[in-house]
Amino acid sequence: MTMKRVQINNNKIPTEFRDAMLLTVAPDKRCVGIKLFSQSNENVMPTLDNYIDRSVKRAIELKSSIENGLCDVEQNKQIVLNPFALMPFKNNPSQFNVAEKNRLIENENRLIDLGRILIRSMQIGKSDLLKCQIILSEMFQLSKKRITPLMLKKNPEIVYNVLKLCNYADVNKPSDKTDRSKSCLRTRKNATTTLNGFKTVMGFNGTNRQFLNWFNESVKLFHELTSKMSKNERRQVIFDPENVLANTY
Repeated sequence: MTMKRVQINNNKIPTEFRDAMLLTVAPDKRCVGIKLFSQSNENVMPTLDNYIDRSVKRAIELKSSIENGLCDVEQNKQIVLNPFALMPFKNNPSQFNVAEKNRLIENENRLIDLGRILIRSMQIGKSDLLKCQIILSEMFQLSKKRITPLMLKKNPEIVYNVLKLCNYADVNKPSDKTDRSKSCLRTRKNATTTLNGFKTVMGFNGTNRQFLNWFNESVKLFHELTSKMSKNERRQVIFDPENVLANTY
């Protein structure tokens, strides 16, 4: 007896599988995603299980081809070149959480804005210590619940500037050196508190020097994993490539 063949498309795939991707690393160290299910209709065996099994098998074969340099990742429509901007969140794996993505982008944009204001407030000869203290306090509040390790790795200059303020020494010659000295002390204290908040975000416990060395390595790895992305693509990344490759979020 001949089996009846049917049309199955993505609308018939369970939601939790529809956007599934298989991750791999090409010979040029670019991390790419392989879509398990194509968008076009196919004539397949009559059960959904057959379709899923066949799709996964083909994705695994394609993964091997990519790793061995036998596939042009730029031309294959099944390959996603920037998978980290598209992957679903762990707490909502069934669908891409647009609201959560927008929240993360909003928080990161605020962190970037604060970083720019902080740089302007740190100018040699005309530093505004009060403004520095206000910015550092808001950064610390952000670090408590609204920023991620990836945001810091994407914007390392923010961490570097906070580190500088932890050792701030006044180069101005104010008339009231006592008040200025107290302001410098408050700035260093606020910077240290903010840096400790960043350490907590990064899951690090150690001295500032140890943290700087470790953080530099994390930033270097992030740039290696996203080296083939444009600046705009890298800016849109909301999943840490390092954690995704380790199957964690």
